[in-house]
Amino acid sequence: MSCHRAEEKPVKIRVRPLLRKRGLTLILLLLIAGWLSILTSQAQSLPEDPDNAVHYSFSALLGTGYYTVGDRRVAVLRAPLSYEVRETGGPKEPGIRIKIPVTVGLHNFKIDDIPDLRLDDLVTTTIMPGVEFNYQINDQWAIDPAVHIGYGRDMTNNDSSLLWGGNIRSRYDFHTTKPGLTLGSEALYAGYHPDGGSSDSIVRLSLGLDVRIPTGWQIGNNNMFIGTHATGFYYPVSLRFPKIDRERYKTTTEIEFGLALGRDPPFEVLGFKFDRVGLAYRFSDVTSAIILNTSFPF
Repeated sequence: MSCHRAEEKPVKIRVRPLLRKRGLTLILLLLIAGWLSILTSQAQSLPEDPDNAVHYSFSALLGTGYYTVGDRRVAVLRAPLSYEVRETGGPKEPGIRIKIPVTVGLHNFKIDDIPDLRLDDLVTTTIMPGVEFNYQINDQWAIDPAVHIGYGRDMTNNDSSLLWGGNIRSRYDFHTTKPGLTLGSEALYAGYHPDGGSSDSIVRLSLGLDVRIPTGWQIGNNNMFIGTHATGFYYPVSLRFPKIDRERYKTTTEIEFGLALGRDPPFEVLGFKFDRVGLAYRFSDVTSAIILNTSFPF
């Protein structure tokens, strides 16, 4: 995803428009808070089954990267394919984008395995098509609700799962240039139902800040920048991982820092827009990950 940017304008404070914007903001925040309250209560009502641990189906939520829990290693390759049906025309004319994220997971994977990888080493796959609506509330604030439904398969155990999810993302661009600042947030609810098993779901709340530092370099007509972001993830119900080395791991928070070299305007490949290339590091008290950083994750 890419942030919506506009040319810098002089600051004008007008009381009535400001009040109207605050009123709209309050209404939207109350709606989002109510939606989160429902999702959180549903998640907290799930039974505390010790075997009800993080499932491979949730790899659809992850970026391309190398993830570790204890001594377990998982490599995830994610292709965020998408197609823009209609560009946004403001709050009353939302943009529409069809999204088809496809992921492949390699479990118990080590970096030195790369030269010997074969097709039958691909352990899990997911495809989770959905539709995203892009609401440009004003020239600074955008909200993107989305719903997804899909399919996942574990080729090692020869089983499959129905996947579903919904999320609301928000971005607020402060219209600064030295550096550029964007605040992002997300409320996400996702779940799965395996063949012959019971359903499970997770709720995740995220908040992050993107900082774009101009370099003064140009490649062609493209302005280059250093992009860095910090993001926090919160799980109202702890993520629970399977026993590893006779221990059970769980966490409620994760932190991510990213650093990349970017350009404005962004690239676009198969409908996926990205404005930078670099790495991000995500960690908690029991997990860590090195992730390919191609955009501010909101």
